[in-house]
Amino acid sequence: MADATTSPNEAPLIRSIEEKLTSGTLPTEGSPDQLNLAQVKVTTAQNEEGKELDFVTVPYKNDGDYNYQSNVTVAFDPSDTDAPVTRSETLYSESRDGKFKVEVFQNGKKVKDETTDVDYVDGETLEAHSTAPVADPNSLELQGWGTKVACIGAIRGVNATGAG
Repeated sequence: MADATTSPNEAPLIRSIEEKLTSGTLPTEGSPDQLNLAQVKVTTAQNEEGKELDFVTVPYKNDGDYNYQSNVTVAFDPSDTDAPVTRSETLYSESRDGKFKVEVFQNGKKVKDETTDVDYVDGETLEAHSTAPVADPNSLELQGWGTKVACIGAIRGVNATGAG
């Protein structure tokens, strides 16, 4: 996938996604009241077929059931800021045995449900003690697309420092 850039459709896309999420017309797997609408990111990139798309990423808040690296990402055709093309959601939470649980959904269908061997660290601690490099918030890797190597690397970095 090509490098991400800021979308010229940023303002209308943010309005559109906020309306869809607050009205419930765009469903989420996680609790919509835990979404951090103040931290919406909008980028433009090409998909694998070379088609340019606008990606809108809404992270979850640190103070709920999900780690702040959890998010909903919705892709839009730049010519239509009202009709989502596809959506992805990644939820990082604490499993029953105190490990990170990762759930990934594509268009509402669960495509991954994994409990890692990494001890769970709450989002505030993760942010405060992370020694891992900070990833670019506009990176598609943090928007629910592709692998989550940067996120899991950050989790492991905190555990290595003995945070908790």
